[in-house]
Amino acid sequence: MSGDAIELSLPADPRYLAFLRVAVRGAAAAAGLGVDRVDDAAQAMDEAAAGILEGVGPGRSLEVLLTVGSGSLRAVGEIVGDGLPPAPVHDLALAVLGVVADRHEVVTGADRRGFDFTIGDG
Repeated sequence: MSGDAIELSLPADPRYLAFLRVAVRGAAAAAGLGVDRVDDAAQAMDEAAAGILEGVGPGRSLEVLLTVGSGSLRAVGEIVGDGLPPAPVHDLALAVLGVVADRHEVVTGADRRGFDFTIGDG
């Protein structure tokens, strides 16, 4: 997907999820998505980011790239580092992502946690 790129770097702390929701809502609106799809994008960000932030601890960063296309939004987020504690991918989060995102992937591992989802037809 080509389009405008918005790069965000913030502490890997659930307290900053509200900031991500605002950013993704703005990006989804800029992509020309309707009100319901803007809400879907915010919900997808909540579920995807919360899933990879669980138990990370202080001192790490969450890097997020939002790509705004014509009628679509792609969000890619990642926490990288050695010694990340195990984190399960919760079935409820995956179910919500399956409903609100047109495409999604969540990865959790000992050296990388990430998400990648698309809202819209991009």
